[in-house]
Amino acid sequence: MQTMLIYKYAELYKQGYTDIDTDFETSIIEYCEWFEPLPDSRKKQLPRLLPIYRKLPGELFWRAFGCTWAWCYDTWPHRRPLLSLLNRHHRCSPARKHDDEEPITIYRGCSSRRVRAVSWTTNRRIAEEFAAGHLDFKVPNPVIATAQIERKDVFDYDNGQDEDEVIANPAGLRCLEVKRPSPRELESYKKRPPGLTG
Repeated sequence: MQTMLIYKYAELYKQGYTDIDTDFETSIIEYCEWFEPLPDSRKKQLPRLLPIYRKLPGELFWRAFGCTWAWCYDTWPHRRPLLSLLNRHHRCSPARKHDDEEPITIYRGCSSRRVRAVSWTTNRRIAEEFAAGHLDFKVPNPVIATAQIERKDVFDYDNGQDEDEVIANPAGLRCLEVKRPSPRELESYKKRPPGLTG
């Protein structure tokens, strides 16, 4: 039922009714909340959202993405269809207003096989916490990756969870360096007080 309402908003938007933003975002957030009590809900959220994302025009796609991305865990298995959508709507992303600014340094803490993903951060300490198993995620063969990226290769910026997140095009990564932290370093990352990310 909620998906039908979301599609209705998308059709209205295509017809020129643009004053639906708040109702649209409320509907898609409620859609995510409906699944929240289910086991592994957030790991399954992105594959549930992808069919909805595909039906949305550019501006609504970014609104939907912006208010639901934080609900999506373990997105690596779905990176290809997600990247296809991000590339499709690249030109109308709100991130385009920053294209004339200087390149940025970004970091990613992850398994060694998952470096070239879309989710990065401008805060190295956040990446270190993810490498150490942020929110008790299991991270086999943890590494910390550092790269430079041009602003035009950034899909979106999201600080909704205080993670200084950058949604980046893996094809745009430059000067990529990958470091494998020692067990002692990983343990020190885990022992930091909650919220200490500066």
